[in-house]
Amino acid sequence: MRDYSLVKMLDLPVNLTASNAYWSLTPNRNAVAAALGAHYGGQKLKTLIFVANPRNAIATAKNIENKMSSNSTGRFRRFHDKHKDEFLALENELGSIKYSYLSMANSTVVHHGNLLSIERALSEQYFKDPDGASALVATATLAQGINLPAEIVIIAGDDRFNTETNELESVDPHELLNAAGRAGRAGQSSQGAVIIIPSRVVSIDGKSISSKWWELKDQVFSKSDQCLVVNDPLEVFLDDIQSEGLPLDSKKINMLLRIRSNQAGKGETEKIFSNSLGSFRASKHGKISLFREKVETLLSVREKLDGQLGHSSWQYEISLKAGIHPLVIIGLSDAINKMGLSKLFSMSIAEIITWYSSWIRSSGAYVEKIFNRPNTIEIIRRLSGLPKESSLKEIVNNFVRIEGLLLSYVRGDSLEAIEIRINKEAKGYLQDARVFVLKLVPELSFLFGIISLVTKQLVDIEGLPNDALPATLRFLSSCIKEGFDNVEILSFKIKNPRFSRVQCHLLFNSTI
Repeated sequence: MRDYSLVKMLDLPVNLTASNAYWSLTPNRNAVAAALGAHYGGQKLKTLIFVANPRNAIATAKNIENKMSSNSTGRFRRFHDKHKDEFLALENELGSIKYSYLSMANSTVVHHGNLLSIERALSEQYFKDPDGASALVATATLAQGINLPAEIVIIAGDDRFNTETNELESVDPHELLNAAGRAGRAGQSSQGAVIIIPSRVVSIDGKSISSKWWELKDQVFSKSDQCLVVNDPLEVFLDDIQSEGLPLDSKKINMLLRIRSNQAGKGETEKIFSNSLGSFRASKHGKISLFREKVETLLSVREKLDGQLGHSSWQYEISLKAGIHPLVIIGLSDAINKMGLSKLFSMSIAEIITWYSSWIRSSGAYVEKIFNRPNTIEIIRRLSGLPKESSLKEIVNNFVRIEGLLLSYVRGDSLEAIEIRINKEAKGYLQDARVFVLKLVPELSFLFGIISLVTKQLVDIEGLPNDALPATLRFLSSCIKEGFDNVEILSFKIKNPRFSRVQCHLLFNSTI
């Protein structure tokens, strides 16, 4: 049986590129993917192209559009007419439809993590439409679980750039196979074609083929769809605790805080770990005693942590539920007590945002415990307009910029207006405004939810009735997340889910 054959796929030449660093050819993967995408899309075959990042997705989609015939312009117009309400909502949210990734759509659409939810839904619908887009250029957001199959799947490269290590790394076999699994259309065809453009040129000399093909064959295409090696995250956590001990970084402390340190909590923890994959593997390899010793060490470290932190039981409970450092809960509850519950109860959402921003700026000593998710501090720095070398103190002192953006967001400003606040001009796809809305607002809404949790406990401590907590505080997190400065507008949105955030503000204010 032959392992390979040479098949001509295109009648037109496609240029490869040269690597200046190594004086060798590179596959020019995105240009090749665009040429193939235009070729198959032009034959009305639904074609998915997977690329490394959103920037490549946009460039590849534009390349395909340029190669496709111009008679496709009517497709998008017909689709737009069928979905006028959704496009109006999108236009209001952005400030102008020219800022949408769909503004360039005719034969091709894009799909990546920087799309608003309404944009993503429209892109998927347009690709699914029999008379819609022939090609969809996507990042890994589409390969992971979204059911959007096609006749042709093109994977542009079997490696990608790791931003943490600043190096290229091979894509895991299960990810390539998962992307390849999009081939075939349910109810129409059980099969589809998968084309992978390797990260290095595969050369054919006479009757021999270069080693890159054999690497792909052995590492990817010889595997079953169960090729993923599953590691137990609990076991990894156990090993980290053994090797480092105290002091612990914020991530490990947050994990430890989810474990109760009392006797009942120890029993629960031992039971969880005894039922874990790591325990099963240890038992299988005769290392169960060592595994149990690691669990005991973990419980010992957890007990020492209580002595280091020192906090009341309710603060501990909130810390446990939220996975946030107790010092944050203590500092926030002290600030609320100092201000007084009655003052907090009288505040509007905008006033709470201003007060909370001031508290964050005054809490510089443990601001990293407040924003403990990866890259959040870096996003805040970027949106504050500070240089990369800025210190944490400088970033915290400029948090007032984030306060202004959040106030703009909950007051119903478009992304265009938010982008202008960030960069003094709006252009392209409003990239920074999208980062704020899609990446930072969800985390901010979570942090505002902590205010509600702390305030509820303080209400109970003071013996106030359950209904003493005003709606502003009960629904504070949801208002921040959805972008409303009034609980009544949130209620309007719940009753009218088809309207966008900006539309809800406009319609609600017009009825007052």
